[in-house]
Amino acid sequence: LPVVRDCNVTLRWLVLHRTAAAKLPRQIILPAAAQADILRLLLQTAELEYTLKEMFHGLLASKKHRWEEAKAEGAAKLRSVSEYFSGEAVLGSERREEQLETYFAQTADAIEELDAGDSTLAGRKISSLATALEEVEQYQQVYDNLQVRQFLLDTRALLRRMLRFVNIKEQVPITIATVGDLSYAWEIILSFLPDMQRRIQENPALVVQLRSTFLKLATMLELPLTRIAQAQSPDLASVSQYYSEALVQFVRQVLAIIPRSMFEQLQQIIQINTDQLKECPTRIDRAALQEHAQLPVRLRLAAATQAVAKFTDGILAMEKTLMGVIQIDPHKMLEDGIRKELVAQIAR
Repeated sequence: LPVVRDCNVTLRWLVLHRTAAAKLPRQIILPAAAQADILRLLLQTAELEYTLKEMFHGLLASKKHRWEEAKAEGAAKLRSVSEYFSGEAVLGSERREEQLETYFAQTADAIEELDAGDSTLAGRKISSLATALEEVEQYQQVYDNLQVRQFLLDTRALLRRMLRFVNIKEQVPITIATVGDLSYAWEIILSFLPDMQRRIQENPALVVQLRSTFLKLATMLELPLTRIAQAQSPDLASVSQYYSEALVQFVRQVLAIIPRSMFEQLQQIIQINTDQLKECPTRIDRAALQEHAQLPVRLRLAAATQAVAKFTDGILAMEKTLMGVIQIDPHKMLEDGIRKELVAQIAR
């Protein structure tokens, strides 16, 4: 979270000071931070936020199961230690240590009674149990037995894991969304359009990373719409629809470069096939085999074909994304973009 916060603070500071009304901040910031560098920071910050959110959602879904699993394993290890000091186990202590037997049995009961419902209370109990287990290792009967010490070490590790589980709260994704709010860049984001398109042309696989950026752009709507919803305004649905359509339009403009680039590559493929690639005769002399192979031409043809495949793979790798109240289907968007570009090509 501190890294996400620092990234967003830096991003906000750079974006707003580049467009400041005062001349002095602009003169300082513009030469020091290029727009391409700010865009890279935006893309990487959005990717980090998306990864963290997905990770926390997965942890929240499995939190209860992992907590119960660690609790049962920790209690079982301490009961094994208690049985060892009872002298009744197969490989138990030669002499019964009743106080240690009772202590470890009671500690196992205390672990089983831990409840993740109250995270603050559970955290304090876990910390005190871990400290107590560390202190009991100093007893001669415990310190001299490597197996018992290993069991206590494993139990403390399980308690630390339980402490991490209990501190996983639903507020964390909400905090990430609040910190990553991008509503200040509603108008400024349009200036990044040419750089985004240029990056996609250079690296079509970047489209997958852009999905997290589009999700970050959707945070522009959250704060204003929250205020409208709190006011119980009847305009909530119409305002949501309007700004969601504006966001979808921006996404379409960014991704419009893909069909355009595809047709540029297809034009190159057609030109190579018709003007440069010669037809192979049915019989070829061995001496003229290299000449008829036309390896440099075929290499350019293969590179252009691969570029077309990369562009389509990039956008098809995107999953369906909710922008405000409108869901974006990348397959449909690619199909619409190809149709639009095909009409433009025919019109020329």
